[in-house]
Amino acid sequence: MPSAWIIWTVAKIILSFLLGAGVYFIVIQGEAKMKWQAIEEVFSFIINVILYMWLAKILLHLQMFIQDPFALLAYPSTRQAFYIGVALAVIHSVYKGWKKGEFPTALYDAFVPIFIFSSFIYEFMQLIERKSNYELPYVITLAVVLLYYVFIGAKMSASLRSYTTALLWLVGVFILQWIMPVVTMYQYRITIPFIVIVLLAHVGYGIIQKKRK
Repeated sequence: MPSAWIIWTVAKIILSFLLGAGVYFIVIQGEAKMKWQAIEEVFSFIINVILYMWLAKILLHLQMFIQDPFALLAYPSTRQAFYIGVALAVIHSVYKGWKKGEFPTALYDAFVPIFIFSSFIYEFMQLIERKSNYELPYVITLAVVLLYYVFIGAKMSASLRSYTTALLWLVGVFILQWIMPVVTMYQYRITIPFIVIVLLAHVGYGIIQKKRK
């Protein structure tokens, strides 16, 4: 059975995403129906990440899965499984959009603010719960990114707003790698290679979007 710590960690992640989606719904202007559809797409993407993480965890520990499948599924995923899960979920979303003849821009535009909002809520809960300043630099970084999105980004289009916000977050996390011994995202360690790959993919996404216009 999963330990109380694992259950509480999962509960905090779920709560942070629910609150993040709620803040997104309140802050973002537009029709309620469109915002609900965007939130549904984001949560569908998150579910895909979780499913692909489980798949990655099974493939990475196939022998353990054969011997005791329930023990493996109850055990927390490694950061390798997390990276693979995110990559496969992104590929899945791009492929699904390609089949429809469109790029998943609506998902991207909604995911960025929900992710930033939920990350801030989660890390702030961590800061309060642990009663230490370990998460403080990352919380401050997220707060700066949030302020940018809410105030400065409000003058931009939805796509540019999300793109520049994500870019600011990536640069901030990259800088934190040289300040903090470890940077985590929902308990998963963020490494420099991961940030560099995401940053390159993000720049590539921006180039593709620019050519499409």
